[in-house]
Amino acid sequence: MYLNEVLIGFIWHEFGHSFVNPLSEKYADKVSSLKMLFEPIKNSMSKQSYGNWTICVNEHIDRAVTVRLVELYMDSQLNKVFPLTSLELVELELSNHFIYIKPLIEKLKDFEKQRDETKITFSEFYPELLNVLDSLQKIEYWKQFEL
Repeated sequence: MYLNEVLIGFIWHEFGHSFVNPLSEKYADKVSSLKMLFEPIKNSMSKQSYGNWTICVNEHIDRAVTVRLVELYMDSQLNKVFPLTSLELVELELSNHFIYIKPLIEKLKDFEKQRDETKITFSEFYPELLNVLDSLQKIEYWKQFEL
């Protein structure tokens, strides 16, 4: 069973790039304006092959989406079939310096509510995720982490 669940998580993550990456390109100016967020994590991201800010944004958002999917579809299993709970997955991402993931996850919860109520699409909501990053830049969010 374990291999199937790991594969599901991997598929969710990789498939997510087909949505997230084009949106980062569409909003390239806004993504670029948030580049200061990259500096504190640049070395650790580069070591993981995420050597530019746009790729880093894509990874943060895609990983946040994957965490939400795990929480919604795997955490509820009676037996722990996924190798990590969503909380453990968040801690793993934080240990890899994806420090902006928690606020993005919280914003994705807003998306889920709005999607159900107003039928907003992920593409339409994507600028709100960038607004989260913008707010983190303004408060120098990274300063709370030991990097």
